[in-house]
Amino acid sequence: MFGFKLLKKSFFPIRYRLAPENPFPAGLDDCMKVTTYVLDTNNAKKIQIDPTRVAIAGDSAGKFLGLGFIERINDLQVEISQL
Repeated sequence: MFGFKLLKKSFFPIRYRLAPENPFPAGLDDCMKVTTYVLDTNNAKKIQIDPTRVAIAGDSAGKFLGLGFIERINDLQVEISQL
């Protein structure tokens, strides 16, 4: 976390439900729920972030959840500012 403080960035790790106990799309739904909450204008003000300057990242299964998140938003034709 030191690097994020030094760069003045916020980091929100998401603990999503794992398969096989929770079949797809449970993990993606968890990621959508948290990201939607964080990017909501009112919540972004509370946690002191700029919701227009966000990066989505992940490794291993997380990278595919990040891609799935972006694809889902694209399918829903939702702009980030509308979350």
